[in-house]
Amino acid sequence: MSLFNPKNCILFFLLTACVHAEQEDHSILLDNIERAYNFEQDAFDWFESDAFDKEDALKAFIAATASYWSYQSDRIDHKKRDHTEVLLTHSIDLAEAFYKSDKHNPEARFLYGSSRCNRARFHAEETSWFRAYLDAREGLGVLRKLVKDEPDYADGYFALGVAECFLSDAPMVLKPLARLLGFRGSAEDGIEKLKLCIDRGEWTMVEARYYLAYYYYNVAAIGPKGVVGFSELWDQYPNNPLFAYFLGRSYQISNQPLQALAVYRESRDVAYEVGAEDIGNWSSFRIGTILQGEHKYQAALLEYVKLQKLLNSDTHHREYFYLLPLKMGESLIAVGDNKKAKAYLSVIRKDWDRDAYQKAQELLKDL
Repeated sequence: MSLFNPKNCILFFLLTACVHAEQEDHSILLDNIERAYNFEQDAFDWFESDAFDKEDALKAFIAATASYWSYQSDRIDHKKRDHTEVLLTHSIDLAEAFYKSDKHNPEARFLYGSSRCNRARFHAEETSWFRAYLDAREGLGVLRKLVKDEPDYADGYFALGVAECFLSDAPMVLKPLARLLGFRGSAEDGIEKLKLCIDRGEWTMVEARYYLAYYYYNVAAIGPKGVVGFSELWDQYPNNPLFAYFLGRSYQISNQPLQALAVYRESRDVAYEVGAEDIGNWSSFRIGTILQGEHKYQAALLEYVKLQKLLNSDTHHREYFYLLPLKMGESLIAVGDNKKAKAYLSVIRKDWDRDAYQKAQELLKDL
C-alpha cells in the first residue's frame, strides 16, 4: 500500500495535529506557570477561565499551587484562603482518582503524593497539625515509594527534601510528628534532594529554589546564602513580592540593613499593585524598623503612620498590627513627644503579645 494513500495522509495529518496540539497546550501551560510565578494577574485569570481544563489532574495541581502562592503573599485575605483550600482539595480528589486507576504510573504517583503534601503545608501554616499530619503521612508515603521504584523521577524528591530540611530544626512539640513521618531530620539529605529538583526537575525547579533559600534564611540562619538564592529568584521574577521580601529579610539577618531597606522600598509598591497586601504591609513595617534602627526617627514615624492608615480588622492577627504601637511609642520617645508615646503604648494589650505588652509597660513606667 502506498504511503501516499489518501487515508494514510488523513491519518498522518490527524496524528500530527494531535501532537502539535499537545505541544502547544504544554507550551501555553508552561508560559502561564512562569507568568504566575511573576504574579501577572492574567496568568491567574487563565487558571480560572473556561479555557483551562479544571478536571485534568496535572492542571488542577498547578492551579492549586498558584492559588497557594497568591494566598501566601496576602494571608489577610480570607477569600484567597478559602479558595485555596477548595482548589487544594479538588486537586487531591482528581489526583487520587488518577492514582487509583494506575498506581504504577509515575505521574499519577507524583501528582497524588504532591497534592497531599500541598494541602499538608497549607494546614501546617494554619497550625492545624493533625490535619497536616494526615495529609503528609499519605503524601510522603506515596512519594517515598515513587522515588524507590523510579529513582530518576527528580520531581518526586521535592516534598521529601522540604520535609527533611525543615524538620531538621523542628520544635520539640513537632519532634514526635517528624519521627512518625519517618524523618531523621537530616538537613544535608534534604538539601541534596532540593538541589536535585533544581537541577533536573520539571515542575518543582522554582519551588525547590525558593524552599532551599528559605531554609537558609529561616532555619539555618545563613543570611548570605539566603541572599544568593532570593536574589536569583527576584531577578528572574521581579514582580514576585515573596521573593523580594525574603531577600530583604536575608539581608537583615546578614547585618546589611541598608541593602534590605533598598529592597523593601523597591518592592513594596509592586506588592500592593499585584494584590499582595500582607507582604506590602510587612515591607512597610520593616522599612520603619530599619529607619528607627538607623536613628532616623521622624522618617520611621512617617512610615509607621502610613502603615497604620492601611490596617483594619483583617490585620488584627498579624504581628505588625500589635508591634506597630510599640514601635511608634519608641520613636516618639526618641523625638521627645512623650504625650503621644503614652497614647500609643497604652493601647497595647496583654492578649496581643506578652513581650510587646511588657516592653510597653516598662516604657510607660519611665515616662
